[in-house]
Amino acid sequence: MGAKVGIFDADMYGPSLPTMVKAETTTIYQDANDSNMIAPILFSGVKLMSYGFATGNSPTKSAVMRGPMVSNLVT
Repeated sequence: MGAKVGIFDADMYGPSLPTMVKAETTTIYQDANDSNMIAPILFSGVKLMSYGFATGNSPTKSAVMRGPMVSNLVT
């Protein structure tokens, strides 16, 4: 029908999108068209973004964000 759909997992303390969706590529990178944006992961034509992709959804990898950073994430 031509609609554009995306999923944004905004849960900083327990991102579950990387667990629910097994995309082939989960490496995040800077968008070539906009230097201030991160390019979303594509899975079956749906754009995905989750903080879990930044950590590789692995207990051995971590990423730290403090209160002010978390508060401004969605903005």
